[in-house]
Amino acid sequence: MSVKLRETNTNQEKIERIESMLRKIYEETLERGFFGSVQIEFAVQDGTIQSYRRRIEQTCK
Repeated sequence: MSVKLRETNTNQEKIERIESMLRKIYEETLERGFFGSVQIEFAVQDGTIQSYRRRIEQTCK
């Protein structure tokens, strides 16, 4: 049996931050003239989100 840790305070706070960050990334990149890549990564240890990061690489033409 596995224990779901999505509802813990720590994970819930980080999930909210990640979702907010994702909305900002949409605003920054989903527009004409942006060429590049977006990466979102989060590190999990024992079912708890420890950290998260975003990478936006814009291609210059």
